Amino acid sequence: MRIKRLDNSVISRIAAGEVVENPSSVVRELIENSIDANATNISILVEGGGKKTIVVKDNGIGMTKDEIPLAVNRFTTSKISTLEDLKTIKTLGFRGEALYAIASVSNLYITSKTSDDELAWKAKFKDTKLVELVPVNHPTGTTVEVLDLFYNYPARRHFLSADHVEARRCIETVARYCLAHPEIAFKLVVDGNVIYDLEVAQDVQSRIMDIFGENWVNEMTWVEKKYGDLLKVYGYVSLPRYLSERPLVQDIFVNGRRVIDDTLRKAIHRAYEIHGKYPQFLIFIEIRPDRIDFNIHPQKLQVKFHRSVHIFEKVMTAVKEAVKEHLSIVKPAMHLLEIKPAPSRDIKQLELGEMLHRAEISSNHHAESTEISQEKLMAVPLFQMHKTYIVAKIHEGLVIVDQHVAHERVLYERLLSRERNTKMLLFPIMLDLPHWALKWIDSNLSVLESSGFIVEKLSGNTYVLKGIPDVFRNFEKNDFLSIIDEIRNERRVKDPTKSVLKTIACRAAVKAGDPLSEAEMQELLEQLFSTENPFQCPHGRPIFITITIDELAKMFERK
Repeated sequence: MRIKRLDNSVISRIAAGEVVENPSSVVRELIENSIDANATNISILVEGGGKKTIVVKDNGIGMTKDEIPLAVNRFTTSKISTLEDLKTIKTLGFRGEALYAIASVSNLYITSKTSDDELAWKAKFKDTKLVELVPVNHPTGTTVEVLDLFYNYPARRHFLSADHVEARRCIETVARYCLAHPEIAFKLVVDGNVIYDLEVAQDVQSRIMDIFGENWVNEMTWVEKKYGDLLKVYGYVSLPRYLSERPLVQDIFVNGRRVIDDTLRKAIHRAYEIHGKYPQFLIFIEIRPDRIDFNIHPQKLQVKFHRSVHIFEKVMTAVKEAVKEHLSIVKPAMHLLEIKPAPSRDIKQLELGEMLHRAEISSNHHAESTEISQEKLMAVPLFQMHKTYIVAKIHEGLVIVDQHVAHERVLYERLLSRERNTKMLLFPIMLDLPHWALKWIDSNLSVLESSGFIVEKLSGNTYVLKGIPDVFRNFEKNDFLSIIDEIRNERRVKDPTKSVLKTIACRAAVKAGDPLSEAEMQELLEQLFSTENPFQCPHGRPIFITITIDELAKMFERK
């Protein structure tokens, strides 16, 4: 084949493919345009996973009648003029490709008005061509409507995911801009359901609290370090005791953009000096524009730092200083338990051996709960057997505790002690529920909500899970279905709420096979014997057994 110039329609499709990967790419580009237009209020509407409809409305500076069609041409922008401008980019957009790319693969409508104009103008585009421009009523700002995405590009549309998956991606995209720009009010509606409705926040910490909630923030520590006028690093990172078995929330923002950067991610991980566990983090980096280059990725998801910045060391140092005071608590193993000291009951404190001996004698009639001091508990030698049982040497012999059911009892009483136990999800989970689950949820929605779940119906058999009980460290959507299935198969359920809480506690508790450090075992025992019933798990299984010296002697035929 000889070299030839591509047809303009092919060129536009290739360009669109670089910028518009899926509906969330459209949402991202339109939100960035709104932010660059100085909007303080942005509303987003998504229907059919964004394949059917995406609408982004803002109260920015707007466009004139002549600017609207010009904005859809390729390489037209108000954000840069010269080559030198590329070296000091302060806006989120600058290439002038987004609207052109979107118009290449959808039916595009743009309605806009400036404060100087009496009327707004609404333009209709098809295959990037202006086909209609009429005056309409519209407040100052811009509304962009994207309909039937990839209608003329069936190969790309075929590779899009199911509606609920694409909707989740759109939600994640909006959430990240909400975090990066607390100075802007955001509203997101997906298939008629309000996902976010956030007023302007005082600062990024307030916005994070609005989205994640107090329980999530309590597991984090604040990072803030400034390096002259060059660089500032701030945000939240996990307290060492709350590192997870897998990465959960890990987002990095540079000058208001969310970026994907392995160097920065590794710098944060390195700060903990712990392997095999993952921190959660929301890190914001503000850097002089002349020290970075965003013009290395079609979707501006990657960034190149000037070598003089030494970004790895600076980010690692900022995070390390924030978590340094906590590191001694977690070496050599991590804190796996989500438990807090129980309220004091002013009961006489006893040595662990004496307390367990009394507990064994009285277990049939539920002896009065006894609290033990941390100092006395720390003195008890403990070891873990088969990563399942905690074994303690006591005066009378040995006590053996099943770590799973012990933690289950602690979590269950913690759940019972509060009215609501919700941890908001940054990225709500979309659930395509089987028919057997739909009827149960409809009948027990209030039970789920009182147990800490926040679940809302989107359409048909699709639900969105916005919040989960805060005792979960690692939660997947299959856990939700498993909990429902287990409860609905129970017989003679007298109290549905307690039944749900028992199942939640069981699912969230440490498992057989989970390694525990001595400090973790000590804390678990202290919390266990501060509960109302340290003898049985919520489902009735024994939590510990004791083997006395006399019993050992008989086993070895000493007596």
